[in-house]
Amino acid sequence: MNYEIDPKWLGSLFGIIAFVVSCLVFVYLSSDFFYSTLKIIVTSICSYMFGMALAIVFNYITNSNESNQNNI
Repeated sequence: MNYEIDPKWLGSLFGIIAFVVSCLVFVYLSSDFFYSTLKIIVTSICSYMFGMALAIVFNYITNSNESNQNNI
């Protein structure tokens, strides 16, 4: 079976979740709006890249397992 995750889709999902959570945490708990905005942007970008990396690693592992099973 071919299980492939689109890295952009998973990265976007992680980025959206991180954006919402960081908005709730940083804006409501911080007194400086500009600093909170920077932390939200950095957190969202890092989470987007983490989601992309996670999908790429998952696709690599599943593809290598498929190729190993085809060789047997």
